[in-house]
Amino acid sequence: MGACRHLEARNVKSTLHLELACSTGSILFVRQELARQHHVHAVALGGGRGNAQGEPIALKDAEQHIFGICLLNDWSARDIQFWEMAPLGPFLGKNFCTTISPWIVTMEALAPYRQAFTRPASDPQPLAYLDDASNKAQGAIDISLEVLLESDKLRAEGKPPARLSGTSFKHQYWTVAQMVTHHTMGGCNLKSGDLFGSGTISGPGEGQAGAMIELAYGGTKPVPLGNGETRGFLHDGDAVILRGWCEKPGHARIGFVESKGTVFPRLVVECGARLGPCSYCSVKKWRSDAHAVERVREDI
Repeated sequence: MGACRHLEARNVKSTLHLELACSTGSILFVRQELARQHHVHAVALGGGRGNAQGEPIALKDAEQHIFGICLLNDWSARDIQFWEMAPLGPFLGKNFCTTISPWIVTMEALAPYRQAFTRPASDPQPLAYLDDASNKAQGAIDISLEVLLESDKLRAEGKPPARLSGTSFKHQYWTVAQMVTHHTMGGCNLKSGDLFGSGTISGPGEGQAGAMIELAYGGTKPVPLGNGETRGFLHDGDAVILRGWCEKPGHARIGFVESKGTVFPRLVVECGARLGPCSYCSVKKWRSDAHAVERVREDI
């Protein structure tokens, strides 16, 4: 068996995630292109309402299994993702960090902001099991969304975060109910507390992209922050802030509470393992509060 020689990790707020794949002493990839994605996520199956394995949830019943909605940032290491996508598909580039907002807004509270769900006539229409009158009439939810970035420099200058983009959840290609129904169509059972991701939320207009890779055209057109800085991908010290709210004349404004995650400098761990895997590769050994660079050496 080979030795695991070097392992690097990066602390995003309180969540530690791996930045360097390692195996048999070989450094496989160093992450350089960290990005964010803006999602609205449904916390499904409130009140313990799940479904038995093999029993799909019909579209007309899907929202009875959804407790509410929160904001979620699905962090992505794009260079790792693109490197591993063929033939494996995204894995390590997408599985290392998730940030959610602290409050859940119930579906009942969102009722006044429901809108008709439409699909362009030129696009393929949903299959019968994903289509009904109720979903067409009020399947969309008008949740205003925006993404902001606070850099170290902006913070030091006492300036507010730079607004990167804004859109609405009403532009989403699939409704929350359709996602639940389709997910269970293959027989998957759901349990109370399961978290559904909406997918990246981008609007039809300029400046409405929900992912940094779209907004900055894959890093080729960096986004200005208003203080001389630009971003194609995230830097150490950057804080990404997601905000969401609903408002409508005659109704109370409902806020989602922001979701904020900060990119910290990487934590470097070295080991001198001669045989077997490095004990520091075990997740339970990582310090979740480690913000500064450490060097650890252990023989096995």
